[in-house]
Amino acid sequence: VMLVGAKRHPYRIHSRLGFDQNGRIVALDTEAVVDTGPYASHGPAVLKVSAELSTGAYRVPASRFRGRLVYTNNANSGAFRGYGGPQVTFALESAMDVAAARLGVDPVELRRRNVLRPGDEHGLYGHHVGEAFAASQVLESAAFHPWWRDRDLWRASGRRPWRRGTGFALALK
Repeated sequence: VMLVGAKRHPYRIHSRLGFDQNGRIVALDTEAVVDTGPYASHGPAVLKVSAELSTGAYRVPASRFRGRLVYTNNANSGAFRGYGGPQVTFALESAMDVAAARLGVDPVELRRRNVLRPGDEHGLYGHHVGEAFAASQVLESAAFHPWWRDRDLWRASGRRPWRRGTGFALALK
C-alpha cells in the first residue's frame, strides 16, 4: 500500500489569529504548502476544500487563505477521508488552544464566543449560514459530556508510564 496507494496530503500550515479585547476573532491568516507527491491527482481539489474549511465553524470577519500545491518525490497523495479538512482543522484548532491559553480563557469558552450561528456570514466566502447549522448545539453538547466535564479525573487516573489527557476541537465539513 505504501508503494502504490494514495495517502492524505501532507501539509505545512501557518495560521495567525487576531482577537479583540473580548476574545472575539477579528482576523485569520492561513498559509498552506501542500505536498501532492509526483502527480497532481486530487491535489488542486483538496487544496480548494482546505481553503473553504480554513475558517472552521467560527465567525471570522477578515480572513485570507494562501495555498501552494507542490510536486515532490514523496508518495502520491490523493483523495482520503475528510478531503482537505483534517489538515486545516488541526491547524486552526491548535491555534485556538494556544489563543485560549494566552488570553487566559477556557478553550470551550473561546469557542463559544466565536462559533458560527445561523444567519452569520462564512468567513472566507461571505455566504450566510443556514438555519439548520447546529455547530453551537454540538459545541454545548460536547462541553457538558463527562469526557470533557470530568477531564481532570480522567487525567489523574492515568498510571505510569501512561498519561492521559483530553482535548477539545470543533470541526466543520
